[in-house]
Amino acid sequence: MSRPATTQIRFPARLWDTVLDKETEFDGTLPDYCPDVIRLIRVDCTPYTDTCQIIDGKLQINGRVIYDILYEADHKNKLRFCSFTQEFRHTADLPKNDLESPEAYCNASCSKITCRMLSPRRLLLRARLELHTTVSGMTAVSLLSTQPVEDVFFVKKPLRYDVPGETVKKEFRFDEALPLLQGEDSIGEMVFGTVSVQPPQATVTRGSVLAKTNAVVKVLYQPEDTSLGGNYRMVVKNLPLTLSVETPEAEEGKLCSLKLEMGAHSVLPELDQYGESRMLKACFTVNAAVRTMGVAETEVAEDLFTPGLITTAARKEISLPRLASVVDRSFTVDLKLPAEDPVFTALYDTSVRAGRTKASPGEGGVELTGNLTVSALGEGMDGVLHRDHTSEFEQFIPAEIPEGLSEIGVEITPFEVLPTLHSDGSISARVICNATLSFYTKEQVSFLCDPVTQTEPEEEDPYSVAYFYPAKTDTLWSVAKKYRVDPAKLKADNPTSFDESGRLAAGIRTVTVLKR
Repeated sequence: MSRPATTQIRFPARLWDTVLDKETEFDGTLPDYCPDVIRLIRVDCTPYTDTCQIIDGKLQINGRVIYDILYEADHKNKLRFCSFTQEFRHTADLPKNDLESPEAYCNASCSKITCRMLSPRRLLLRARLELHTTVSGMTAVSLLSTQPVEDVFFVKKPLRYDVPGETVKKEFRFDEALPLLQGEDSIGEMVFGTVSVQPPQATVTRGSVLAKTNAVVKVLYQPEDTSLGGNYRMVVKNLPLTLSVETPEAEEGKLCSLKLEMGAHSVLPELDQYGESRMLKACFTVNAAVRTMGVAETEVAEDLFTPGLITTAARKEISLPRLASVVDRSFTVDLKLPAEDPVFTALYDTSVRAGRTKASPGEGGVELTGNLTVSALGEGMDGVLHRDHTSEFEQFIPAEIPEGLSEIGVEITPFEVLPTLHSDGSISARVICNATLSFYTKEQVSFLCDPVTQTEPEEEDPYSVAYFYPAKTDTLWSVAKKYRVDPAKLKADNPTSFDESGRLAAGIRTVTVLKR
């Protein structure tokens, strides 16, 4: 008896997608070169994920947290800045895992930070981290092979599914000289300098992914000529960057994910060609990670029969996830920060971060919810002040929702904030955000799988010619299977009865079945 073989296909599956909370605590002492702390002004926390691995069925995340401290020193009430680095590890139990070659990815952010002075030189820092974690891999499914077998006829259909490529990483180093503009005061003493990278715009071409973005350099300093008024100046420089990552799997029209992360960076003042302190030297690295998403296609058996035998096969139904589309949209949120005592008299710097964002499908687009925390640094009547304010937001993003939507992944990155300081001390802030929306669909696919059983049919009347009166729903396959004859021969014997796809032609009332 003829019996088809079995084979396997491997397609991507996601095991876990969650946000893990991690509490960190750091007891630190100021370096010897830093003066004592008189008053804390601002504490920032920036977490980085170094490794995210699956070891013995557990997820293990290793990373580091950089704490940036801006404070008032005992020496003439001047501002000082210092940083601490703390390593952290987080372990979590994974759900039952039957994936092949599972991979884990983690993106860390800070949702809350507190700082307490234990002495003028000792600080206790606590941070709550959000570890946005995804675990995915490949899963194997057995199915009947559709390779030709004597006296076995198949109905075949194509099966298309996503195949993620390998992640390609590349580090870019930059060494840039940034002159001050004519209206910007010369640098007397620099308090701190930071470099951040904005969300990129990616263009996929054959063999490479091109990313365009901006590096934002911020420097707080005392002017060289203090008689100009005001104790400090904040200067912001936008540096356009073009990054090219070569990957052989990249092709025009393919979906890809592109992540940029700021690495080590430093900003120092330098003298210009005239010997004046009007230059900034920014040295930094940007780490890029690119992963393309391809589509594979195979054939599966939807039905089969064997002439002279009754053949049955088990049927399996699977749900195939697919990344249908990735959409980048910009939107603005207007926030109002209430006046608090003491009030700002001037603003130096305003930054913003997003947290706990969610996306849900709506009519003609996506409903976004979350919170935005605005961090304002400025001058008050009694010195430099800092204030955080968190506001909830709702935003509708017009977008085409694909059919069969199962999930929406969202990543919101605020990249610009436009503040206005009012006379009553309140602050209006227009926040410009970039939203990256990933639309996932699921397709239910049914096909034949092992085992196959074959039995002798009950005795039936012998015939050489049969005349079948088909219903409108009959097809070439249904008639061939009913009489267990070769579909190709049935089509040849009835050349005008069926179209190219095997559907019954209009007006056909009789099909001739010749048994040979």
